[in-house]
Amino acid sequence: SEWAYALSENIPSGFSAVGGQCLHPDDIREDISGSSSGSAVGIKLNLFTFSLGTETQGSILSPAIHTKHVCALKPSVNAWPKDNIIPINYDQDTCGPLARTIEDIELLH
Repeated sequence: SEWAYALSENIPSGFSAVGGQCLHPDDIREDISGSSSGSAVGIKLNLFTFSLGTETQGSILSPAIHTKHVCALKPSVNAWPKDNIIPINYDQDTCGPLARTIEDIELLH
């Protein structure tokens, strides 16, 4: 899932070359779904209140949906600066918040 599968379609969902394999917090057999999965899992486990994820193709919303009880917002492309986002598809790449509540997302957005 790292790099929106741009490097290989064989990378397991939730994998990071730096952090290793991210596992679903409720059931390790379940797919965590997406490159922002570490952000969603950290929020679900109360390690932090919010995080920023990046998305080219489902990487913000999908992990939030799969971890349950995590809120996410995928802003319109170019709504947030893309200065430090590694470009994969300029027309789709975006940055967006994940948080415990919609109110937390409102504070960030």
